[in-house]
Amino acid sequence: MKTFREIQPADLRSATDMLPALVVFAPIEDVENLLHATAHAEPESEERVVLMEVSVDDDKPAQVALISYDQEPEYVHLFVTDRALGSHPTKRLGRIVRRLHLDKFEINWWTRRSDESWPGNRQQPFTLDDGTHSRGHAV
Repeated sequence: MKTFREIQPADLRSATDMLPALVVFAPIEDVENLLHATAHAEPESEERVVLMEVSVDDDKPAQVALISYDQEPEYVHLFVTDRALGSHPTKRLGRIVRRLHLDKFEINWWTRRSDESWPGNRQQPFTLDDGTHSRGHAV
């Protein structure tokens, strides 16, 4: 059973509510190949985006944006809404990472200085059951 699917920009429910959650230490091309997806880029844009919908629980699937910026081509940033993470963001992000098979790469939290309750502010590095972890970014 496939636990994720690629979606188009028109399918996003809350694009403006998406916030950075994790950084994946891999170029967007590796993520595209892994997910059999295609990154979208607007003309004159400095970013490439892969949009996915991921089954996490019995709830609505989580929509995620995997974004690569030209100035940092070696990283992909995972954006998601806080609503999609619910009251257990660490657990749900772990499920998203596993279902997208991103655990093949090194991963770390984004910190959110504007949100004291964000788990990435106190949990460095992001660690899965297999011990996957790496350096972090701050916003």
